[in-house]
Amino acid sequence: MFIYYDLHMKLPADFAKIKFHISQTTLAKLCFGALLAIQLTPNLLYVFSSENHVTAILESLLPALVGIGLITSLFARLWFSALILSLLALPAVFESWYVINFGKTSDAHLLEIILESDIAETKAYLSGLWLPITLSTIFTVTICVLAIITLRNSGFKWSWQAKHHALWQSRSNVFLFSIAGLMLLNAGLLIPQTPSEIPPTEYDDLLQDSIADTLSTYASSWPTGLPVRVLSVWRDEATLHHARSRLKDFRFNAVPHQSTTDQERPLIVLVIGETSRPDRWQLYGYERETTPHLANMDNLIPFKNAITPWAWTRMSVPIMLSRKPPQLRSPVFNERSFISAFNEAGFKSYWLSNQNVLGLHESPTSIYAHEAKIVRFFNPASYKEAGTNDDILLSPLANIAKVEANSTGTLVVLHTLGSHFNYNHRYPESFQKFIPDRPKMGVLSLHDKQQKIALDNAYDNSILFTDHVLNEAITILKNSGRPAALIYVSDHGENLFDTGCKLSGHGQETERDFRVPMLFWWSPEFAQQHPEKIMAATKNASKPVSTESIFHSILDLAAITMPDSDESRSIFSENYSTKSRWVYAGGGMDFDKAQKDATCQKLHK
Repeated sequence: MFIYYDLHMKLPADFAKIKFHISQTTLAKLCFGALLAIQLTPNLLYVFSSENHVTAILESLLPALVGIGLITSLFARLWFSALILSLLALPAVFESWYVINFGKTSDAHLLEIILESDIAETKAYLSGLWLPITLSTIFTVTICVLAIITLRNSGFKWSWQAKHHALWQSRSNVFLFSIAGLMLLNAGLLIPQTPSEIPPTEYDDLLQDSIADTLSTYASSWPTGLPVRVLSVWRDEATLHHARSRLKDFRFNAVPHQSTTDQERPLIVLVIGETSRPDRWQLYGYERETTPHLANMDNLIPFKNAITPWAWTRMSVPIMLSRKPPQLRSPVFNERSFISAFNEAGFKSYWLSNQNVLGLHESPTSIYAHEAKIVRFFNPASYKEAGTNDDILLSPLANIAKVEANSTGTLVVLHTLGSHFNYNHRYPESFQKFIPDRPKMGVLSLHDKQQKIALDNAYDNSILFTDHVLNEAITILKNSGRPAALIYVSDHGENLFDTGCKLSGHGQETERDFRVPMLFWWSPEFAQQHPEKIMAATKNASKPVSTESIFHSILDLAAITMPDSDESRSIFSENYSTKSRWVYAGGGMDFDKAQKDATCQKLHK
């Protein structure tokens, strides 16, 4: 029977005069159904976007139904369940958006990236999305409020036992079936378990069993998998928190090569680039003049087939700095970085960063950065949108080259912002060579394909400015009169709505995510001391290379040896040999054996 339902005095004042010609129970059911639909939408989107629909149903949709069944069966008064589901509603909308844009579910790594991002970075990434964000937020909040209030006002109670009714009408039945479903999923009876790619015994306590590992079977599901992701983040952050103290006494037993003397030790500079892809460099054949200095520079070798295993900074940079295997998904490793090896060998070490200070002790990169004897961050973690440009690192580098002129060896790591979005914040106005580099109205957005021209131009201008910064850094080294060498390598690439492709940003598991520019420059003084390293680099310039090689290569370049040095992994050794190049795409695969789709170059097995 329908009633004339008046919400007066039962909803906020704005709704005081709203009336519905609908029964109270029906309205409550509709609102609760909409709330359930919000929770199921990410899973349905994942199923439709997955290549293997059956596996996606077992990994995502089925655990979601089980998890939602468990939540709804916990309370006799259904509005309590609606309250819990409402707390998960806005995150569910974000999860749906993420699946639509990336074709996969979020995970612990994404949560960690969000935790380490500052407000300016988040604001820049969400530019162009404020209208859909606002509208979806209003819609979702309205559904949540209506569901809670109508269920509470209706006095609806769900009996634990419901005799002579359908099976689902008994709360105890739904609860027991949900528990049984979770147990079956976790036991691997429905979803085949994939063996770990790395034997846990090889990495001590870094891969120890945990609740998060035990429940990882349904980590791809929403909302069932959310606790798994949160537990994984908690475990990783706890590991990071203790990593510095745990590695305090670690030593490589690194020493200078016997053939070198104190006066021959070089000035080595590693420039870590950001979000740069080689096919947008003139040096690599791009038709635009984006690297005019580097394209005409002597004593420079570009490595033409270099990749990174990960398309996320927090995972890719530690692999450059340490011997951390790329397959190891823990954010830390049970060894220090090559910075400590340089320290052991008697070098003076510096870390100069234009990245933010956030995550001083928790960020994997920051842990390694603070192994340097002198650490300086120049880009304040503030609410400013633009921040500082990478040329802020040049003056400190010049001072180091001057002060350390008679040093027995110097290592400098420059961590740049490079081409990190927002692209047109990465260069001054004098480098607006390619225009228009911003939309006519509003701000540059990674989510608006109509802005492709402006995105391309702004991105190319950021590469142009990187060319300027590298040229100035090399000039400083050249004028120092010391044996000096510089390595540049980007942490990952980027997608730019490339021909026929709707993808932008990184983390999309495309070839463009993983290919990176890598180059080597040396001074005449360095060439006199180590002609064999230059010959080897020239020989290896066209071979497949991964950023895994940076650790071994930079130590070899500085003539530093350890008891377990591996010349076969150094691009400056004539004994360098190509290894299998693992990348984090589709759960992990060999980059050189991967298949690519024709449109976006997305990798798959």
